[in-house]
Amino acid sequence: MLLQLLSVAVAANPVPHDHSLSASQSTESLYTEFVQFFDPGSLPVAERLSPETWHCGTGLLLAIRNQWTSFTPAQQSRMALIARPPVPESDSGQAAAPVAPPAGVPTQTCFDQYPELRPQWAGDGENRIVTEHFSVEWDGGSISQTNAQDWADSLEHSWDVEFDEMGWKEPIGTDTYLVLAFVADFDYAGAVTSMAYCGGNDTAFIIAGKASFGRGNWHQDMAGHELNHASQFTYGQGHEFYFWEATATWIVEYLYPTHNMWSQYIMGYTTAPYLAINKSSQEDQTIAMHMYGMAVLNFYLDEYVGGPELIRELWEYSETHGWNYDLWMGEAMSGLGYDWSEVYDGFIATNSVMDYADQEYFPTVDVSDTVKEFPASGGKSGNKKPEGYGQNYVRIKTTNSGEDSPDLALVFEGDNKVEWSVQLVGEVEGVVGEVHKVDVVEGLGEATVLNFGTFDNVWMVVSPLTTKSKAYSYTWELDTFNSNPEPVDTGDGGATTEEVGGCACSATPAHGKRTWFPAALLVLLPWVRRRRAK
Repeated sequence: MLLQLLSVAVAANPVPHDHSLSASQSTESLYTEFVQFFDPGSLPVAERLSPETWHCGTGLLLAIRNQWTSFTPAQQSRMALIARPPVPESDSGQAAAPVAPPAGVPTQTCFDQYPELRPQWAGDGENRIVTEHFSVEWDGGSISQTNAQDWADSLEHSWDVEFDEMGWKEPIGTDTYLVLAFVADFDYAGAVTSMAYCGGNDTAFIIAGKASFGRGNWHQDMAGHELNHASQFTYGQGHEFYFWEATATWIVEYLYPTHNMWSQYIMGYTTAPYLAINKSSQEDQTIAMHMYGMAVLNFYLDEYVGGPELIRELWEYSETHGWNYDLWMGEAMSGLGYDWSEVYDGFIATNSVMDYADQEYFPTVDVSDTVKEFPASGGKSGNKKPEGYGQNYVRIKTTNSGEDSPDLALVFEGDNKVEWSVQLVGEVEGVVGEVHKVDVVEGLGEATVLNFGTFDNVWMVVSPLTTKSKAYSYTWELDTFNSNPEPVDTGDGGATTEEVGGCACSATPAHGKRTWFPAALLVLLPWVRRRRAK
């Protein structure tokens, strides 16, 4: 599933360790969206999904499966075999003793052996291309043979990279059956990966709309994205909804590094950084896009912390932790031996200027305020104030610094009911030069940056450190001054002045590498120089 423009109601924000999802999501809305996605012909034209927009359904199915018992029997009957949680055959009306699967190399899907279990929206499979691991199928003329073959090749390429090279788990049952990848007669672009109980095991299958093809190489990226979802199912259902999408979006960079398809999805984060990092919804368009945009977290963990292996390890960790799409990232990172607070600080500091290796493909983050003149004040108490582990970014121009007032003073005051991460990030030639962590106690913090004009910009990054989904208010004041003025003649032959700051000290950046700074770097608290993990 790629660009999430599907408007469905999912839990607004799963609370870590609660093992439950928000009761505010509507099963009626979920059901309506299911019909829109899989049976648009039954709806009036005005209620159908737009053929000009990319849609996706895996998150929809995750939400439906999570709330399965809340749907009416009639709704369950219509959604069965595609959205229903896998259940033992004895509980589902299937044969208790399934027929023995064919021996040797797989040559058919599980649905070939059990045709009564074939998903309703997977057609009859009149045409098919069989590869080593997939059966790409379609009915009539919904897709050309050329496009079908290209999709099959893309699926096999993604298999080689994700499973053979990167070490992710192959979907369950693929040593026995081929994976069904069906092209449906849907007049919009989109795809969905789901699981069915077939042949004694959960079986992954993929359904893509016919309009997914003919859009350049988008269907190739979609193939790898969906296949990663098929693998994710093998690690249980611990991770929160957003991390399913963030991971499947990030991994395509390793499959097709020249496509950079993930770039457009990062905008879901950069246009709404104030949202909680684990916010999930398919009813709210902004939140839905934010789920995909959180691929930026995967890029940070990959590039600065533990490499691509760390992302896989986070999924391996979820096999024995988390229960109901509720595994909080802080818990997972701590469980793997990382200091989550340092990792998070590094993540949001990096995002101030999108200091990544492929920086030109990362959209710039939305600015909460821009400071050009001093003194200045501001803050957020209305719309777009940061939610728990959401962020605001304030850009401080350095053009008005000078010899008379070379230094910058900050006074911060935030809601004292939560802890705060407040950092001042020095930007040099478009990348992070140095990071200053402001000490905030009971909502109050002060800091000074000496000679702040040596930076192209200074960014103030503000984030409340709480897993609660509410948003938090704060205010700030900034002014320039001279902390070390020229000596003043007292008239008795002496002169006095006071030198402020001075640092010949060490500091530890988010990714754990220790760096020493010269005494010439004068700030009231130490700056931390950023480095990428080698």
